[in-house]
Amino acid sequence: MANMGNRQAKIPGLGMPRLIFILAVLCGLSGAARGQNASLQMRLEKALENARSITNVEIQYDDMLWIKGGAGPFTDEFTRTMHVTYISAEGKYRTECRNVASTTNAIKLHETAFDGKLYSGFTADTGYMTQQDGNPPGDTFNPLSPLIEPFLFLSSDSDDCPACHLRFTELRSPDRLNGLILPEAESSNGALHLSFPGLPRNGVNQLCNITIDDADPDFTPRTISNISYASRDDICFETIYTLSDYTILGAYHFPTKIAYSIFETPTNNLLAPTLAGTSMGTVVSVKIPTQIHDSTFRLDESEALHVWNHGETKGYGVLAWNGDAAAKSALIKKEQLKTPPTRSGHAKETGRDPSWHFYN
Repeated sequence: MANMGNRQAKIPGLGMPRLIFILAVLCGLSGAARGQNASLQMRLEKALENARSITNVEIQYDDMLWIKGGAGPFTDEFTRTMHVTYISAEGKYRTECRNVASTTNAIKLHETAFDGKLYSGFTADTGYMTQQDGNPPGDTFNPLSPLIEPFLFLSSDSDDCPACHLRFTELRSPDRLNGLILPEAESSNGALHLSFPGLPRNGVNQLCNITIDDADPDFTPRTISNISYASRDDICFETIYTLSDYTILGAYHFPTKIAYSIFETPTNNLLAPTLAGTSMGTVVSVKIPTQIHDSTFRLDESEALHVWNHGETKGYGVLAWNGDAAAKSALIKKEQLKTPPTRSGHAKETGRDPSWHFYN
């Protein structure tokens, strides 16, 4: 209302509905500003809450990897493209890793599943299926799912639990942060940068670095890097992950493109880092199914030439003979091995470093 002498007149066009609209807009702008000024700790906790709200999910993505010859167990240059399907419901999950292109005789198909009680892993190349009660730590074949990329630094990978890579289902644990309080970040060119120590590898704490947009109210890191010391005193490994093209699933923001590079970094600052490998991951599809049948989380034992249970103490026990005589002969030779297959389904005679299993 405007005073005009002793008279009052309404301001033209400013009726009550429009006034309410203006106030709502102003409140919205104020809320956005508060979101942008929220601490990274608050953003992280909110992102975890949003991720936990996703009970059912099915995601498919392609992962293209290159490893320089001489890196790890690889004497020659190695490349492969792997298609991954991951399905989860509450604490249950199923992963299918299928190689669609490779320069070497890499694993063609590997599956894992956990139905809430029984864990199974199956490698189609060997016909081996391993099982155990309870959910084992780590996920050596699917450690870089786009669903968990923003939380890579919450992995339990350490000297106490090697290759304990983070699973999406583990984000539901109420103590996943394990008391982690993010340090104060430095602001530069519209981005926040922070560093903090992680769990020890080879007796030395890993170092984590995160870069995130200052104006983004959500926890959506641009880059995450991890520096871990090798068993050699003169070198460490630095892995730099670049996360982009964030999308939203329910209320949870996650990247649909992930690129990472691994560098061998000498502890001598006079020597330059050497690129050891690169990878590019791209989400193909993602959805929230209304219902996922329980049978999804049990692998078909009839497909296995041999089922080995980690709880057994009597050695090997053949579940079923499948295939022709040649397959039976091959299985008999495998039965003669003196060492059982590892959790990932490989026999130990392969000589591969278990920490590199997911590359194959």
